[in-house]
Amino acid sequence: ATWLACAALAVNPGPDALLLLLSLIPEFEIGSFHFKRINILSDILHKEITKTTSTDTIEIIKPVYLDTCKTGLTCIEDYTTDTSGLKIFLSALDSTKKRSVRIAFFADSYVEGDIMLDPLRDTLQAIFGGSGVGYVPITSEVAGFRQTVIHSFSNWKTYSITGERNPEHPLGFAGYSFVPKDENRVLFRAITRKRLNEFPNTEIFYGNTEGGNLTANGELLPLQNSKRLQSVITHKQQQTLELSISGNMKTDLYGVSFENENGISVD
Repeated sequence: ATWLACAALAVNPGPDALLLLLSLIPEFEIGSFHFKRINILSDILHKEITKTTSTDTIEIIKPVYLDTCKTGLTCIEDYTTDTSGLKIFLSALDSTKKRSVRIAFFADSYVEGDIMLDPLRDTLQAIFGGSGVGYVPITSEVAGFRQTVIHSFSNWKTYSITGERNPEHPLGFAGYSFVPKDENRVLFRAITRKRLNEFPNTEIFYGNTEGGNLTANGELLPLQNSKRLQSVITHKQQQTLELSISGNMKTDLYGVSFENENGISVD
């Protein structure tokens, strides 16, 4: 390989030609000077030697789930040594007939736009019960192509974990805080699809407020005077929800969760 490369570089010499020629010089010392061999083909040679001379064997540990996963299914791999990592999760799934079980999924815009989570949520709710799209922030950069809820908004100041921050407006649990401006508004509409065609229970999250009013579909809801995270819950089944803030324009509004009293909610 070395001589073929040298022949190629002789036809088209370049900076690498000198390095390749130097790689032919063995290691040597002259007084305090030590010449270390340069080998720009070390990766190639190492791989060839490994393939032909290695006699070591590596024990391949087969995951437990490979023997139990049915044909046509892709099972979740449990990396714990005693395969107990999913016990709490599976135990929670068994309780969905009695209470609501929330699954929080952390990822990037592919998840934020609900492209990946939509089929996952729909499958889990079909098996374990529940309805609703889950948590939706007050504003979103991906609202235009999210297909599981119709979302529009205007006149909000956004602070985020990846953008502008303000110590007077602490970020919410999703990494955002939304502060109302004059004539602020946010509108959510359900889509015409099973389990997403209406908003069951609605929980509106806010905090860092000194009062003011939240208007939800024309109903005036006073906000508690508190620096801590608070929420307002409505139990009306509806297809739209329109929100606005008045009276205190320093309130942090975080988002809205649309979920059932029991079953699965995937945020």
